[in-house]
Amino acid sequence: MVTRVGFQSGAVRYAEAHGIGLKIIRPVESNDWEGRIRSIHTTITMVTPVLEQVRVLVDRQWAEQYAPGETTEEINRWINQRQHESLYSGTPPVPCGETLNEKLNEMINRLPLLDITDDDVHQHASSLQGYSLGMDDRPPLPLMGVEIAYRRKESTGPEIYSESAARNIIKDVLTGQLLFVDEDGRLSGDTGTSEG
Repeated sequence: MVTRVGFQSGAVRYAEAHGIGLKIIRPVESNDWEGRIRSIHTTITMVTPVLEQVRVLVDRQWAEQYAPGETTEEINRWINQRQHESLYSGTPPVPCGETLNEKLNEMINRLPLLDITDDDVHQHASSLQGYSLGMDDRPPLPLMGVEIAYRRKESTGPEIYSESAARNIIKDVLTGQLLFVDEDGRLSGDTGTSEG
């Protein structure tokens, strides 16, 4: 038996005694959501590094022999101009299929950020031993490591909000089970599944 207005207590007792199912179809009321998830709010916080300085450390003997008189800053400017060139590894040096820029990006993506809570400049060093940078007019430049100075930046994106909407409910009077009738006519609710 289905109604839109409800059943009297006598009708409910009679239905229970004779195995008759009773259902009410009506608009959703706010108390129908008690104990159920109606809305979900999601906020995404992005934590990223803001680079202050990236300095590649080179082999001192190579610099003295093949770049005499050049300062560390000059050598780093020179290296930065060659970031998209292939890295070499091994003896004799052979291309390893990775550019210096790709290697630096990999190191930057692994910077420790979650344990940092302040806005101070933090230092991080990583080894580049075993790698060298190909040169046109000189032997490959052996790289020793990289020093990165960075800050932690935290930004919160817009809140993502979703709410369950229902046009009507079907309530089983005898069990209290609720089924929500969506705008497209689909049923969902206490069955744990959705049905057409």
